[in-house]
Amino acid sequence: MEYVAEHYTVCSLSETVERIRSDDVPAELLTITFDDGYRDNYENAFPILSRLSLPATVFLATGAIDSGRMLWHDRVFAALRETRATALENFAGNGSTYPLNTPAEKQHTLSQLLKFLWSLDDSDRSRWVEKLIQQLGTKAPMGCEGLMQSWDEIRAMSEHGIAFGAHTVTHPILSKLSPQQVKHEIRASKEIIEANVKMPVKHFAYPVGRRDDFSDAVKNELRDADFECAVTTIFGSNDARQDLFELRRAIPWDRDIDSFALRLGYFKLTSC
Repeated sequence: MEYVAEHYTVCSLSETVERIRSDDVPAELLTITFDDGYRDNYENAFPILSRLSLPATVFLATGAIDSGRMLWHDRVFAALRETRATALENFAGNGSTYPLNTPAEKQHTLSQLLKFLWSLDDSDRSRWVEKLIQQLGTKAPMGCEGLMQSWDEIRAMSEHGIAFGAHTVTHPILSKLSPQQVKHEIRASKEIIEANVKMPVKHFAYPVGRRDDFSDAVKNELRDADFECAVTTIFGSNDARQDLFELRRAIPWDRDIDSFALRLGYFKLTSC
């Protein structure tokens, strides 16, 4: 973040949207976002952002905030982390065997499981998550205290300039839901955040965020609910030609500053 503060113009998401609308998006402009609302946003990121006076937006999956409940994917993560099984065999009848002996093997298995689970509607996904937990021989509880932020922490961040956006209630794949379910997930998350932070919520993040995870109908529902933009996880930069309800993002996972700097440089180059 010190590197970002020195080399980039860091804008809030609201300012970035205005710059896109006015075709004023310099290559060095950067916006910081976080998804879901994990407590490490408050404990680790917030002090650094505050010290460097960097704006950011946190998108909240409201059903897991201050409730002790886990999002469905966190239950999958926990099951893989805690299992003593050495392999996952023929899950969902796919005939494959996934070894689970090393962190790298578990990571590969996780990526394959998520692809399958993301393809399902809510009821089928819930059923297969339970079958996965059973097959792995773990308990994977429904809740975990301290994993997610509390509303008190969120209000403290909001009072110091961190913005909050909606990320649904239960983190479903919106393209797999009925129109009524989409409306509830979008509007309920917005209303819950507004009631707790006493600020209008204008920004949305699609759960998972791939192109198949939302639709024109979902975008229209967001417009009807008075959102001004929505972010995806589709790689890329944004300019005045970009649909504000399909804003692109990039995720730098690098752990050393040189690789991080090179990756940001690449992102910047692709925006030119």
